[in-house]
Amino acid sequence: MALTVEDFHQLTQLLYERPEWRAELRRILLTDEILEMPRVLGVLAAAQQRTEDGLQRLGARVDSLAEAQKRTEARLEELAEAQKRTETRLETLTRDVGDLKGILLEVQHRDRPFQHFRSIVLKARTVPIEELSDATDYAVAKGRLTEGESEEIELADAVVRGRDRKTRELVHLVVESSWGVGEDDVKRAARRAALLAGTGMATRPVAAGRWATPEAHSSADELDVWLVVNGHALAPGDRG
Repeated sequence: MALTVEDFHQLTQLLYERPEWRAELRRILLTDEILEMPRVLGVLAAAQQRTEDGLQRLGARVDSLAEAQKRTEARLEELAEAQKRTETRLETLTRDVGDLKGILLEVQHRDRPFQHFRSIVLKARTVPIEELSDATDYAVAKGRLTEGESEEIELADAVVRGRDRKTRELVHLVVESSWGVGEDDVKRAARRAALLAGTGMATRPVAAGRWATPEAHSSADELDVWLVVNGHALAPGDRG
C-alpha cells in the first residue's frame, strides 16, 4: 500500500507525540557510527581544548625561558666585562710588581757591588753619580762625547769600579739591571759601556738579573757582554 501525504503527516505527528518512537526510528535509520558521532565529537572537542590549553601553557613557558635566557646572556656579558677588568688589573699589577722587583735588584747591585760582581772584579765599588758626571762633562768639554751621549751614560743602572781578577787592571762595569734580563738590556749595557769608554776609562758591559732569556744569552755572546744570572757570572761565550 502506497504511503500518502496524509499518512506521512500522521506519522510525523505520532513521532512528535512518542519520543521513544523517534529514538527507535533513529536507531533503525542511522548506523552505530553516526549515532556515536556526537559523543566522539564531544571527546574530540575536549581533547582539542586540552591541547589548546597545553599550547598556551607551553607558549607561556617558552616566553619565560626566553626571558631567562636573555637575563643569563646579560649576566654572562657582565661577567665577561668583569673578567676583562680583572685581567687588566692583574696585568697592571704584574707589571708593577715586575718593575718593583727590578728596582729593588738595581738598588742591591748599586749598594752591594762587591757581593754581586766579585766574580768579575776585585774590590768592586759603585762610582758615585757626581764623579761619573764630572768624567762625562769633561769628555763633553773635550769633544769626546755629545751632551746626549753623556746623559745616556748617566742613565746606566750602575757603574762599578774594580780590578780585573786576572790582570788587576782598573775596569769599570757598566751594569744594566733587570729581574728578567732580555736582549734590550744586553744592548743597552753594550752601548753605554762603549760610550763611557769615550771618557778614556776601561769599560766592561754587564747585564744582571735573576734570569735571562735565550735571546739575551745570544746577544751577550755577539756583543761581548757579561751576564750575571742569579749571582752567577757568565763571560761572553760561557753558557755554563
